[in-house]
Amino acid sequence: MTQTELARRLNETLEAKYYQTTIGRIESGERSISLPEAAIISEALNVSITQLADLSAPPSVERLCANYGARINDVTNSLASVAFNLRNAENYASTLQERIKANHNKLSVPKYMVTLVEHTPDEIAAYESMLISIEKMIEHTNFFWRRWLVEINAEDDQSEDG
Repeated sequence: MTQTELARRLNETLEAKYYQTTIGRIESGERSISLPEAAIISEALNVSITQLADLSAPPSVERLCANYGARINDVTNSLASVAFNLRNAENYASTLQERIKANHNKLSVPKYMVTLVEHTPDEIAAYESMLISIEKMIEHTNFFWRRWLVEINAEDDQSEDG
């Protein structure tokens, strides 16, 4: 379950405003939770409230893997959304540029807007470059994460055989 899904469940059940960032603050210990929140979270995560409160128990490798996978999935979805919105912004900027050029004397477009629209493609190109860099970093991290998991599984198999 992702932080966003958990926030949605809390919103539906408690009729309050919870966000993914709220769940992140709860996970990191920056925000405490009420008993009703604990009950909903424990049910959603399929653990008891006692287990939820037991901060001394380290999470299992399986739990860490699931959480990592969920976070990477969230990031990947967010990046896809960013890419989509960048393309839309680029299309709007292009359309605006065409209309401003075609009707420059007829439109009363403020100078700062003309300048902003003119520079938008360059800014979008910079954002797209950053997006590509982030995607490559995620691929790189995932490569090493998967390699580490293979090593752990191999060690587990050896310990079971031995």
